[in-house]
Amino acid sequence: MFHRHKEWKVELNKSFKRLIIPFIVFSIIGQAIWTIRLLCLHETDIVKYIGFPGTFILYGAFHGNAPLWFLFSLFIVRIAFNSFETKIKWFNIAIMSIALACLFNYMGLSRPYYLLNIVTGLFYYSIGYGLRQIQYNDRFFLICLCLTLLIAVTHPIYVDMRSNQFSSGCHPIWFIYCTAAIVSIDYILKHLPSIHCNSFGLKHIGLHAMPLYISHWIVLTFVDCIIILIGGVEKGSHFIALSIGCLILLPVCCYFIEKHFKLI
Repeated sequence: MFHRHKEWKVELNKSFKRLIIPFIVFSIIGQAIWTIRLLCLHETDIVKYIGFPGTFILYGAFHGNAPLWFLFSLFIVRIAFNSFETKIKWFNIAIMSIALACLFNYMGLSRPYYLLNIVTGLFYYSIGYGLRQIQYNDRFFLICLCLTLLIAVTHPIYVDMRSNQFSSGCHPIWFIYCTAAIVSIDYILKHLPSIHCNSFGLKHIGLHAMPLYISHWIVLTFVDCIIILIGGVEKGSHFIALSIGCLILLPVCCYFIEKHFKLI
């Protein structure tokens, strides 16, 4: 965890440049291409063209680049944690966050999404900060690995973090499960010989994760537009076409983004 406390104006300025500016820019690009896709589909419902402000209010992102909900939520989490940490211990922030998340889930609160995933994100941000000194400790890793395997086998859990909704398992246990799993996977990857990571492209993907993340939905939508224009294809061929499109266009997008944007 790389958090360092800053004056709130410094943190606000830094987080805005690295999170909100990419959010705005790539949401606009994505929404433009999404609109073209609607035109390709001969969509006549005007609400689908002009309803994007309501989409943001409810979901914290736009259809044109829906995965960017994470950037907006992370921005709020970083500002909140930076403000709280000098007044409240990280452990108490984590406890309050998990309590709110469980309360919202118990109440059946499902909108807006960002209210739900911000409290969840604040938990993981706090716990990551608190465990930074021991996350690579061998004994701690073994405890986390055992917890991960035990819960996965005896009590499998699925939670949609974006909406804070779970479809199976116990919601409070999910926080323990995910924390243990994150620590375990991080430890394993850190101790794998670098040649193994490189052979699967993991290191390369990690180095370019942010550009890939903010551009992949745009690329998928663009390729889908082309598929629609040529008359569509079968389901299997559609998946292959999208995959080929990503393989060709994503490296180009990464190069352009890394050249012109300073990201996280």
